[in-house]
Amino acid sequence: MSKVEQAAYLAQREAAREAAKAAAAEQRARVAAAMEAGPRIVVDCSFSTALPPPAAAGAGTGIGNDAAAPGGSEDSSEGGSEGSDAATPSAAATAREVRSLCKQLQMCAAANKRASRPVNLHFASFNGEVRRFALEGMGAAGWPAARGHAEPLPDLFPVDSLVVLSPDAEEPLLGGLEKDKVYVIGGLVDRTVQKGATLALAQRCGARAVRLPIVETLGGLPTGRGVLNINDVFEALLAVHAGQCWAAALEAAVPQRLRRPHDAPAGGAALVEPPAAAAARQQQQGQQQQRWQHQHQHEPGGAAAAATD
Repeated sequence: MSKVEQAAYLAQREAAREAAKAAAAEQRARVAAAMEAGPRIVVDCSFSTALPPPAAAGAGTGIGNDAAAPGGSEDSSEGGSEGSDAATPSAAATAREVRSLCKQLQMCAAANKRASRPVNLHFASFNGEVRRFALEGMGAAGWPAARGHAEPLPDLFPVDSLVVLSPDAEEPLLGGLEKDKVYVIGGLVDRTVQKGATLALAQRCGARAVRLPIVETLGGLPTGRGVLNINDVFEALLAVHAGQCWAAALEAAVPQRLRRPHDAPAGGAALVEPPAAAAARQQQQGQQQQRWQHQHQHEPGGAAAAATD
């Protein structure tokens, strides 16, 4: 490489670094704006936090310190799950459940941090062992795209604004996210399936209960095949907020292992993927590839540090 070529390469690399810094700053600004005025989504951790309250609660707006109430006096979920709820609000969380819940909360915060259109993400009843493990074991103090609250859900938001996601609800959630509503995902991680937990939450609060339109878009989930993770539900909501239709959002969010199998042709031939499913899968793969290229194209040896996680 000649000196001229080397200088051009170094200049190009520096320009790429500056562009990545600028993109990261723009994304941080988008997240900050969404955390102030974006559509509100809440994961209610009360289902798995029948544990002692935290030793201390500080003032602030991050996960590490309990955030001020934003206004007003859910391995599963959709208000925990699609198919059946898991656990009950009175069940004490096991160590495994605490880790599972915290991991899914972390994945929600990370998805919101890198989203093209972030939302105003909150964790209600974020206390006890869940809060301790998230802070000490998962670095929750460094999650800028979410706020944790020790207070229970009804103390944080007006009841008439609450929309609880429950697989047992009759009404499907259609259309986009409304800015004056608070969408509640049940923080359910118990392996024991029990119907009605999130619907009961909505009834106790006097809140509206809806379900993800999985029946309308995917034909539903087979009975006993499993439940959606909290982060799966959250990412479906994120996708709809970003402008995707529910069909595409759920095709991307619902794991293939949970899908209802399509009728096999005579003789047991291989199943054919429906066109809508194929298009949604290809779109998701393209987005993942673009994200990977954006994150790694300028690092030494041909890759750059990610602008956002």
